[in-house]
Amino acid sequence: MKKLILGLVVGLLLGSAMTALASNEKVLATFRNDFKLVIGDKPAKLEQAPLVYDGKSYLPVREIAGLLGHDVGFEQDTIILNKKEVDEVIQEIDLDEWISYKDLAVKNNAFAGQITTGSLFSLVLPDLRVLFSFDAAELNENGELVVDSLDGKKIRLIQYNGRTFINKSDIKSVDESIVTE
Repeated sequence: MKKLILGLVVGLLLGSAMTALASNEKVLATFRNDFKLVIGDKPAKLEQAPLVYDGKSYLPVREIAGLLGHDVGFEQDTIILNKKEVDEVIQEIDLDEWISYKDLAVKNNAFAGQITTGSLFSLVLPDLRVLFSFDAAELNENGELVVDSLDGKKIRLIQYNGRTFINKSDIKSVDESIVTE
């Protein structure tokens, strides 16, 4: 009987020691601040750097979910992503006052797009005038940004349902000939 008890005690001690050793295992992982994130065709900025371990990238779930319009919940050992209602993601905008960045380019035969490998975008008219540029990484938490045209006039931008919109009256104040309808 003493041998059985001694065997159990030794087994428990060895088992707990092995568990302790396994839980303190060190790994080599790297935070990658240089990673860029694009959702759809829009650059997004992460507050927390992705982690790379063993050739795989690990992204912060709560932050990614928020960028995709989801809430994160936990139930026991399960991560649950629930789509937010549109009203929770961003306020409604009056589309009569706004035009999408791409529609503005099409209506004016202009180039609208990324001009560097970063998050800088410009609208270039056919006569090669740059109407305005903006850094998508500078959009605030509500998806809003105010930029200056080349002549110093303010242009309001907003992201809504994954698209960037420009305020029509702001564009008209920069150049009356710009087509917005």
